[in-house]
Amino acid sequence: MNKAKKFIAGMLTAAVMMAGSAFAAGIERAAMPVPEENLKRYPSYTCDEATGKWTVRTNQADGLMDRFWTYGKANSVALCAFDLELEGNGLTGVITPVLRFYYMDGLEINATAVSILVGDTRYDLAAASDEVMNDRYAAERISAPLTREAMALVDALLNTDTASVRLIGDRIYTFELDLDTTNTRRRIEAASLNGIESAAALLDEAGMNGFGLWDLSAAAWETEYGFAPAFARSTVVKTIGETAVTDDFGMVMRNDQTRAAKAAQEVLIENGFMSGTATSTFGQNSSAAARRAQHYLGMIETGCMDAQLAEALAQGVSVQQPVQAELTELGGKAAVSVDRYWFANGITAANAGQCLYTVSNSDNVFIAADGLIRNISGQEMRLFTQVDAKVVYNDGYEFEANVVCERDGGASLDMIMLPMAESRLIVYAEIPARLAAEQDASWRIVLTVDGESLEYELQ
Repeated sequence: MNKAKKFIAGMLTAAVMMAGSAFAAGIERAAMPVPEENLKRYPSYTCDEATGKWTVRTNQADGLMDRFWTYGKANSVALCAFDLELEGNGLTGVITPVLRFYYMDGLEINATAVSILVGDTRYDLAAASDEVMNDRYAAERISAPLTREAMALVDALLNTDTASVRLIGDRIYTFELDLDTTNTRRRIEAASLNGIESAAALLDEAGMNGFGLWDLSAAAWETEYGFAPAFARSTVVKTIGETAVTDDFGMVMRNDQTRAAKAAQEVLIENGFMSGTATSTFGQNSSAAARRAQHYLGMIETGCMDAQLAEALAQGVSVQQPVQAELTELGGKAAVSVDRYWFANGITAANAGQCLYTVSNSDNVFIAADGLIRNISGQEMRLFTQVDAKVVYNDGYEFEANVVCERDGGASLDMIMLPMAESRLIVYAEIPARLAAEQDASWRIVLTVDGESLEYELQ
């Protein structure tokens, strides 16, 4: 197994472990400051110094895009190439891997989803389109941000020589990835598959091994782009009820004229998302009804009917109850949990869209931790006077820490809580940046309320 594949396998293992267990022995590190010097070597690297936002893709992706534009400008045929790019923020430490599909044709897709078929497994991603220019030529750029769970798709692409890709929106474009093809256009599209290995290595360079701020990355993405990253994986089922579906992806798509098209409409009509009588064509109204059903059920919106949607409609809406954090009472006034820590150059609220606090000295870095806090007292709580916090390094050096909470749905930060209010808690302290790189350093966070303290060992 090569280095890139080992890295992705490690991320998948970490995802399973982090998703299924609580930190009993201590608090795990979720991120390190992004190693900007590593990324600056790439000609594609850009960074907005004011906001901290950066983007980068591999040199191999740059070469692929040269081929894409050269061929696309000279030929009037549909063409698509994709790569795995990275977006992040050098202040807050969030990172989002993004599959970017570049599509050139006379008609727009206006994508809302991308489906990728590897073997009999289908991977669905929420997506959105914008336009990019090269000289006077335009291409549609479709961005599909990855979640922690979507790293399984990267692993699948690393371990296959063939796959199928479907861009889904107002129109649908499906193409095959086959590394053995001899057709010039198909070779450009298939070259996208070759680029995944170098992109996986780029993830490692960016410090994503053990990355644990996926929720904050998703919130930052949604704030900037207006839609949340979403991912679904399923084994293809080629039936709607008892009616066979001929499509390799297991989908009934707009303008399909099959027995399955009628069966799909019957399901939508039966569940109240479509009116009228089922016909032999899955038309525009049918696709709109499927989108309504997917939106209602919280699924990725494709406008296509498949076995997963039919099953979800049969089961009805399943409202997931949020997992309640285990809070520890502190000083009879607060109940808190601290779940993870990381190093970053700035602190912000999950949905703020910008960094709210930055280090006072570029030679320093924040050590930050977050969790949950509930005001269990009968009075307003002022965190800046009632909660003392410090970070202890190697049991001998103390750094004064700040305690804040989120407000306005995570759009900003505050230091005051009403009685019985509950919010995301953030504790942070400014430390010399060189200490963050020490492998054998020991760290503790100590929170104190009315003389009673809680200590958290940072692993």
